[in-house]
Amino acid sequence: MRFPTLSVSGIDGRSLTLPRDFSGRHNIVIVAFAREQLAQMTSWHLALDEMRDSLNGVAVYQLFVVPLLPYWYQVAQDVLLRRMVSAQPGISTFAVRTDLNEFNRALDIPTVASMYTLLVSAEGEVLWRSQGPCDTTRYVSLKRSIRKVEPSSVTAVR
Repeated sequence: MRFPTLSVSGIDGRSLTLPRDFSGRHNIVIVAFAREQLAQMTSWHLALDEMRDSLNGVAVYQLFVVPLLPYWYQVAQDVLLRRMVSAQPGISTFAVRTDLNEFNRALDIPTVASMYTLLVSAEGEVLWRSQGPCDTTRYVSLKRSIRKVEPSSVTAVR
């Protein structure tokens, strides 16, 4: 499975095209669809800090995926996102405005009721994925997947 091509805008004003602009050999992408999922996203931060410090080539991205809306709604969303999410050292946070059905289909995401964590190669291949907050099982599985990157398979942990 390949990560879809997306134009994203960061809370710091940067714009990127993903997966082309992923900076790591191992890119951990946290995907959320609603403000209520912020606590689930935050549950990953400590574990991801440890992985970034102990493993080579790890980059971390937070994506808030929202539907395409008229320009003024997008401006309001950007303001809310900047207020809602404080900058986390080493974690790049972006708003993604896209067709939700197309995005979810590309990544085989069955519901927007939960957040997802993905491991994506520098080439854009999704190597691992999980639904929900960080726990010991998900943490160990992700770390193991980073250590033994097998680009030909996707490992799912629920």
